[in-house]
Amino acid sequence: KQWYQRRVRGLLYDPVLSQSERDHVTEHVEVMTTNDRCSRRVTCNTLFYMIHSSKRMYDNVLKSNWDQLNRCTIVGNSFQSYVTHATDSSLLSQVPHLFKSTGHLTEEELPRFSSYPNVFNNTVIIKFTSSVKSDETFKNTFPVDASQDDLEIIF
Repeated sequence: KQWYQRRVRGLLYDPVLSQSERDHVTEHVEVMTTNDRCSRRVTCNTLFYMIHSSKRMYDNVLKSNWDQLNRCTIVGNSFQSYVTHATDSSLLSQVPHLFKSTGHLTEEELPRFSSYPNVFNNTVIIKFTSSVKSDETFKNTFPVDASQDDLEIIF
């Protein structure tokens, strides 16, 4: 299938949306009412738009989809930057999935705004290059349905 022939479903969760904002965005995306703390299990190829999210939120996405990271793409903070600026032991104890995923991903920097070079200066597109080897510490029991050909975007 061509990308434009696929069904794309957009989901949005933001706890501070005003009613006016909610009314506007519901024309384009489904507004989630429950805070799943980024522990959403994907059912198809999914883009997570997570600009300036916490390390714990990234770790929850990874933990929930550890056996199928190849279906996940994240627009967010650089994982490599976290590894560069923190100790391995602190990352491993606080966000083990984020720490262990860094050997299985590529990051592509987004262009910087010339007028505001520090705005979104750590934002990258994260793609997972290979399946993460099973590790008993991170074993999930979720079934994988590889037959899904739809796309999902989560904001």
